[in-house]
Amino acid sequence: MHISRLFYCAVVATLVLTGCDGKELGSGLDGDNSLACNQCHGSQDNAAPPQVTASGDGVDHELLAGAHQAHLAGALMGRPVACEECHKVPEDAFDEGHNNKVVEVTFSGFAANDGAVPSWNKEAGNCSSTYCHGSTLSGGKLTAPGWLASCDACHGFPPESYGDPAQEHTADTNCFACHLEAVSAEGEVDFDGSSHPDATNCDACHGFPPPEPHPVSDTCFTCHRDTVGEDGKLLADGTHLNGELEASGPHPEGYASPDKHGTVFNDFGLGSCSECHGEDLKGGTSGVSCDKCHGEIFTSCTFCHGGVDNDTGAPPADLAGNNDTIIDSVGSHTSHLDLGADWHKKVVCADCHQVPSSILDDGHADGGHGDLTFGDLAMKGELEPEFEGGNCSSVYCHGATLSGGEHTDPLWSQVDGTLKTCTSCHGNPPPDPHPQNDKCHSCHGDVILEDGTFKAPEKHIDGELSATGGHPDGYESPTLHGADFLAQGPASCTECHGAALDGGTAAVSCDKCHKDWQVNCTFCHGGTDSFTGAPPVDMAGNIETTFVGVGAHTAHMLDEPGWHKPISCSECHVVPANALSPGHMDGEAKLTWGELASEEGTPEFNGKTCSSLYCHGEDLGGGGNVLPDWTKVDQDEVFCGSCHTLPPGDGHPDNDNCNMCHGGVINEDNATFKAPEKHINGDKDF
Repeated sequence: MHISRLFYCAVVATLVLTGCDGKELGSGLDGDNSLACNQCHGSQDNAAPPQVTASGDGVDHELLAGAHQAHLAGALMGRPVACEECHKVPEDAFDEGHNNKVVEVTFSGFAANDGAVPSWNKEAGNCSSTYCHGSTLSGGKLTAPGWLASCDACHGFPPESYGDPAQEHTADTNCFACHLEAVSAEGEVDFDGSSHPDATNCDACHGFPPPEPHPVSDTCFTCHRDTVGEDGKLLADGTHLNGELEASGPHPEGYASPDKHGTVFNDFGLGSCSECHGEDLKGGTSGVSCDKCHGEIFTSCTFCHGGVDNDTGAPPADLAGNNDTIIDSVGSHTSHLDLGADWHKKVVCADCHQVPSSILDDGHADGGHGDLTFGDLAMKGELEPEFEGGNCSSVYCHGATLSGGEHTDPLWSQVDGTLKTCTSCHGNPPPDPHPQNDKCHSCHGDVILEDGTFKAPEKHIDGELSATGGHPDGYESPTLHGADFLAQGPASCTECHGAALDGGTAAVSCDKCHKDWQVNCTFCHGGTDSFTGAPPVDMAGNIETTFVGVGAHTAHMLDEPGWHKPISCSECHVVPANALSPGHMDGEAKLTWGELASEEGTPEFNGKTCSSLYCHGEDLGGGGNVLPDWTKVDQDEVFCGSCHTLPPGDGHPDNDNCNMCHGGVINEDNATFKAPEKHINGDKDF
């Protein structure tokens, strides 16, 4: 043995319990006579007590041993604690101050990590404010543990108070009397199964889980995979108590891809993310905000709901990325919400779903899907819509309040155009009592045009019946509806006002304003001069005789022309029983000559003059104007000699004294008529 070593052993031998080579103290000298720490301070495994070197009066061997082995040998909560974490370690056994019987506790960097300010209280027998025991964390139950495994290592025995100086603890040391769950009747603490704090329990240094803002989850493995196993036990080679916060996050590699984390969000809802990322998903304890990658778009409907076909967020694609309409979550969303639709009011999401003000609204991103809450439009008419078996039923939008529709319970996944024809929701036209007229514009002119395209699609399927009666503003004026009636005939009116124009589905009768109009010829035909219905005024409102519709009607029809029998309407036209008689109002003035006109031939009218008429001397001959101009009404057309010579020829006496033979018809002046009704009456009155 070297002289220096011999000297050292001699010195130390006066202080220790046994000799240098005693097995109870250490392992003795190595074969090469080197001096190791554990030869004086501890066991063969490490240099820490419980074997102690000091002896003599006043030496607290229990305190010197304390929890050294728990820190170095067991390392239950993490890596073994090195001697220098709590003591100054000399370079050599002969360093000054080493063998002075004084145990100096000088905490190093690890114990003072993260801003901790450690201290050792020999009298109380505990450490406090150390990083190792959670002084920089929150929620720990035993952050100032006792160095000795005794009750008074952590608190008085009995304690002086309950942690509050104003609350005195009893002087009783029978802990079991009040702390049944922590101490047995024998006064022993069962650290594994009781509520008594244990320096080796997770909640000794920090809450389990730690208080907010830490996620309220005690499944440590979720975020600390390098520290804790799935069974909740610390990994033997893990990172616990290494001086760093090792939070690996709960996500596998590649989780940043939208098809990974987006799918989880859609499937499990907001709650699956908010524990770490915060209720507003702005970062929370994870420090990662959804806005980091998604910005403002995160607040838009299209962010989650698709909207590749429109900007409403309606599928496709659905939340799972599907585009096939056969899938209910896709279905006919686009067909309903197509912003380019030109035949119906735009359907909004709120018509079928509750629309949140934000993605973060309660119940919105909850992992559930397809909650139907039909809106006012779908329920119009006190309906109770349902969606069952892939079909919508009892919805206003598909004609549940109408009649004659072929697809009022449409299949949601059928998107082939067959469910959006006119007859899908209602008949075309709808059954009685709707007018049997498929010219929708007649009554719905504010909505649809004559060619069947929509003038105002926003008024179609909008919850209101937009029926204008088929008439423009001011149509009640005779100059408007009267002209239409005359030009188009009664058929244009009977569809709504009834076959007899007495109301029909329109509930408006012509008799309301025009009493007995059907048997009053003057109602349509004028007759202001003769009261027979003959113009003027003609049916177009003309009064000038130069119009064919006016012409010489009055000249023929006056009751007192003074020189001939009045010509009745039936001599030139068929006279109907009433205005609605078949063939009467067909838009054309047909000439059908009567017996008087055709007594001597077959009359004709070429649009200007009449010919072959008895009335104008067809059988007399020699008349100066047997082809009168219908639109010329003056004395040149009506003078004695117009229809026959004066006197007539063909064997008539050559005598112009008409009164001589026709005294019952004409006066002696041969100019005025005694009985004009006998002149041009079909007979020769002598």
